[in-house]
Amino acid sequence: MAERNKAIWEKTIGELWQMLESGEVTSEELVWAYGERIASLDQAGPKLNAMQEINPDAMALARLRDAQRKAGICLGPLHGIPLVLKDCIDTADRMHTTCGAVMMKNHYATEDAFLVERLRKAGAILLGKAHLSEWYGFCSSKAPSGYSGMAGGAMKNPYGVDRLKPGGSSGGCAVAVSAGYVPAAIGTETSGSIIEPAYFCSVVGWKPTVGLISRRGILPVVNCQDTPGTLTRSVADAARLANVLVEKDEQDEGHWVAEAAEGTDFLAGLDTASLNGKRLAVARRGYWDTLTDGEKERMEQALCLLRQGGAEVLDDIPDFLPGLILAGESQEAPVTGTVMEQGFLVRLNDYLGHLGDDVPAHSLEALLKWNAAHPETIPYGQDYLEKIASCKHPLLEKTFWEARKRDLDVCDRRGIGAAFQKYHLDAIVFPGVAGQGIAPRAGNPILTLPAGLDDTGKPVGLNLVGQKGQDHALFLLGAACERVLPRRVEPRLLSE
Repeated sequence: MAERNKAIWEKTIGELWQMLESGEVTSEELVWAYGERIASLDQAGPKLNAMQEINPDAMALARLRDAQRKAGICLGPLHGIPLVLKDCIDTADRMHTTCGAVMMKNHYATEDAFLVERLRKAGAILLGKAHLSEWYGFCSSKAPSGYSGMAGGAMKNPYGVDRLKPGGSSGGCAVAVSAGYVPAAIGTETSGSIIEPAYFCSVVGWKPTVGLISRRGILPVVNCQDTPGTLTRSVADAARLANVLVEKDEQDEGHWVAEAAEGTDFLAGLDTASLNGKRLAVARRGYWDTLTDGEKERMEQALCLLRQGGAEVLDDIPDFLPGLILAGESQEAPVTGTVMEQGFLVRLNDYLGHLGDDVPAHSLEALLKWNAAHPETIPYGQDYLEKIASCKHPLLEKTFWEARKRDLDVCDRRGIGAAFQKYHLDAIVFPGVAGQGIAPRAGNPILTLPAGLDDTGKPVGLNLVGQKGQDHALFLLGAACERVLPRRVEPRLLSE
């Protein structure tokens, strides 16, 4: 049984689909295997603390999917496949939506998020919800990576439960996929919330072009940067999920982006994608210095493999990304919190104001008071929420518009956008996670791929930034890179 379960834990969606179609496994067996895996690792063994809750209807859904498959009924490309959602995505079922905050512990959404509707129509089994950094990390500047009150702590990195960060805010999703709880999870990102945990936990992270996937039914921060995305065990699985999730939603303000992608088969061409003739540029200055010696060595090996695979890798261009140099080499700081902070203040007040009586606070001001009256729920304080609340006229202040203009100028017009245009690139490589906030501000898609482990066992990733609206091209490039990069090494967990 242990060997059979292991054969499930390490499978991709594509591989599980073949097993289901051939009758080698049933959806009920998948739910059992993943449920046992979670039970042995999440609150027992290494106590990874990634899961908020298991869907009490998961087994019934699995049996239904098996009965449908036996009767020749297939709802879609995820029929009978278990997935996990970040606990900020609404589900109109018996699972809560808490956003990591104890104040929200009794909240049930009354409607499915748009993307949840898409997953259900495709036949997916929503196995549970994963922890996230409380309020996306906006609660306290003193809290550790991945901390939330609902988790009673932080999730743990499967590659080093006592020494490595899990990343946030979609850390629970990344840990769940990395540790074999599910083959894939749906997270969200405003500025690095998918890419960072994907990098730290050695899984494939896809942050789409902003607007490609509907944000309706998800706690928002600022819609000019917000996007759902995926954490998977392969590029092909990210593309499979894209085929389900990318659909025009008239109620999402970015629906025109999804409309432009209608009819795209994101899986098309992945099997034969090549690096021949592809042009990549590496953002080295400043970013490279943020890596450890072990990370640098592994990154150099990865870039060498890409060159051997046929890619042209441009290094250290003198005028490369002039406004994005880190480490004091430039006076221009592209990463500013002003846009997100003021945007989150407005969006959070709106979000809380529309909730029902199952939450005790319906504004940020009321949330601050509730937290203060229940200090045990915020052991690291709420200084970040207090800072956000101190803005008296969000979006009306000149600072917001100046900050957004600066973000677009530095990150796009004279940064990523300028680099793509001038050097005719297929992607830009940002080493490490220091530049994780650059592409989200410009709205570009990002794909993070496992690139091996350093000499201490710490995961190293390859971050590929693509052109806006060119997510399929980024998948093609990612699939070609995946074939030449080292095979993903599974974490060695204490219970095994």
